[in-house]
Amino acid sequence: MEVVTYSKWGFVDKTGKWLYPPEFDSVGNFRSGFARVKKANKWGFVDQSGKLAVPLEYENVDDFYENLAAVKKDGKWGFIDFSGKVMIPFRYQDVNSFLEGFAAVKRNEKWTLIDPSGNSVLDREVIKNSPFWKELYPKMKDGKWGFVNWLDHWVIPAKFSKANIFSENLVSVKKNQKWGFIDRTGRWIIKPKFKKVSLFSEGFAFVAEDNFWGVIDKTGKWRIKPQFEFSFPNLFKEGLAPVEINNQWGFIDTTGKMIIKPQFDEANLFFENFAFVKKNDKWGIINRTGKMVVEPQFTYHQDFVQNNLAVVETDKRWGLIDTTGKYVVEPKYRDVIQPLKDTEIFAVESGGKIGYVSVKLNSVFVEPQFDVVQFLFIRNLAFAKVNQKWGVIDLDQAGQFIIPPQFDEIVSAWRPNSFWARKSEKWGLVSEAREWTYKPEFEDFQNFVYGRNFIPVKKDGKWGFLNQNGEFAIEPKFESVSYFSDGLAPVKKDGKWGFIDIQEKWVIQPRFNQVQIFYDGFAAVQTNEGWGLIDSTGKIVVKPQYRRIRNYNKKNIWVQDNRLFWGIIDHKGDRIVKPQFDDSSVFIDGIANVERNGLSGFIDPFGKVVLEPRFDLLYDYGPKMGFAIAKKEEGYGLIDRKTGKFILKPKFESLRFHSNGLLTASKDDKRWGLINLQKCLAR
Repeated sequence: MEVVTYSKWGFVDKTGKWLYPPEFDSVGNFRSGFARVKKANKWGFVDQSGKLAVPLEYENVDDFYENLAAVKKDGKWGFIDFSGKVMIPFRYQDVNSFLEGFAAVKRNEKWTLIDPSGNSVLDREVIKNSPFWKELYPKMKDGKWGFVNWLDHWVIPAKFSKANIFSENLVSVKKNQKWGFIDRTGRWIIKPKFKKVSLFSEGFAFVAEDNFWGVIDKTGKWRIKPQFEFSFPNLFKEGLAPVEINNQWGFIDTTGKMIIKPQFDEANLFFENFAFVKKNDKWGIINRTGKMVVEPQFTYHQDFVQNNLAVVETDKRWGLIDTTGKYVVEPKYRDVIQPLKDTEIFAVESGGKIGYVSVKLNSVFVEPQFDVVQFLFIRNLAFAKVNQKWGVIDLDQAGQFIIPPQFDEIVSAWRPNSFWARKSEKWGLVSEAREWTYKPEFEDFQNFVYGRNFIPVKKDGKWGFLNQNGEFAIEPKFESVSYFSDGLAPVKKDGKWGFIDIQEKWVIQPRFNQVQIFYDGFAAVQTNEGWGLIDSTGKIVVKPQYRRIRNYNKKNIWVQDNRLFWGIIDHKGDRIVKPQFDDSSVFIDGIANVERNGLSGFIDPFGKVVLEPRFDLLYDYGPKMGFAIAKKEEGYGLIDRKTGKFILKPKFESLRFHSNGLLTASKDDKRWGLINLQKCLAR
């Protein structure tokens, strides 16, 4: 493991014996048997025996992935193997690490993919099976739709009037006023001849040539001739699909045989051999034979979740039932039932008090009694407030207080099984063992941050730093402080900010009006002229001139000019994106949320508009998400992140991603429910 001592890093084994003495300025974790190390502004690698396996000669390095590590030398990136041998020459402006046989690299301002030999493979058939190629997104160009990959490279040219999203390796596209299906190469699999289409599901899709829907297979062959009339198509699930005939719903199988004759006002998809159906304005449950196993009695329901349980409403009260209709939780809650922790635990609210229902126990195991509860996701512990005092309850012990309510305020410490508590106007740190790790003697604190070994606290009007044992590593003597980062901490003295190391040595003398912590070797600082950047020696690398700086990393720095517009510069101060946005956010998964004229959209790191600002608000987007939650005047909805097309219409007062393909949503009555994302994609 890595160990820091007096701002220098080294490595020890499990017994505490030094594998490598503390002489590095920065280190990384071990990956593939090697760890990144930095000394005198040069990077290399050590192995697990403590040997310097790759010399300290690079400007920057990434970890080893798939036997290769990206390293930077003389301003260019290449790749080395475990011995330090250069396997791919230094010729790239930027690179990503290898993943499943491929790496993204930038050369001459263009991105491409290479294999472990350094050969470009973007146009080869082999890439068709890679994870990079599998994710294709519809995108508009000059009024036409096509498909791009994750690099924003065109894979299928923009030549369609409309396009959907891929499902089971096929996607529906519209050309000459008709819909058809293409594969991931853009080849027509089913020629355009339909008026309306659905997604493919279980090998079949609903299509309509006029006003009637039928079913085709992936060759385009009719499996069920057009005969159904409904406003939107459904999917096959567990071999059955709901269909509408003469305003009544029934279920067919994949041969078109009517398995359950039309008799319902509405019908949902099957889940584990059961489906909700509506009759005479009430919802009930049928099995695969169409037998009503739970008579229609519910005014509202949510989809079944794990353990075959569903939330239902009757007479304006909520309960929880199984597939037999038996109440696991009697319908006595007048407010919301909110699923927590991957739907294993439900929080219930009644009469202004909160309790808990366990899916595993199939019962209420904590009766509503708490004023406020904050679920911790640490085992099954939760903060609970009763009569204006906070304590800690254990949901595995029927909600019993393991720490009685006694605190005026309580805050999770993001340290295993510990929390900050305020008592008699002083803060301390409490462990799960109900003991004070740090006694309540601090006026203020800055919470634990992962990877930080020293905790800023305020005592007697001055700030200092505690170590992990609760002892002062640096006595309180500063007007203000922030976290250590890259071995340096911002501290304020006599009205000015500078930076110290853990030995309290001034590395950068206090001369700035404001500062931010170091990140990637740089820190934002403010002088009378404005905000700029310094390196770890205190040298100005970006001249102070900006009104604000934020969300900076080794590639992109957001800056705000005197007109209050945000743009992007690099660490040399060169402009990448001219200031033009009213607001901006950090880049996540290659895109950033920007705001212009009160509307939100997305851009890439080079300023290219991914999604034109046209939404009131955008959020909940990130790695592996092809969607974002968007707000319009009508409410919140779900959009395709690349196209901006609404997958779920904006009609909710609140909308959040939950888990397992589910979203939580609330409407006008403030009650919450679950939405199945797959069902949204089918429409």
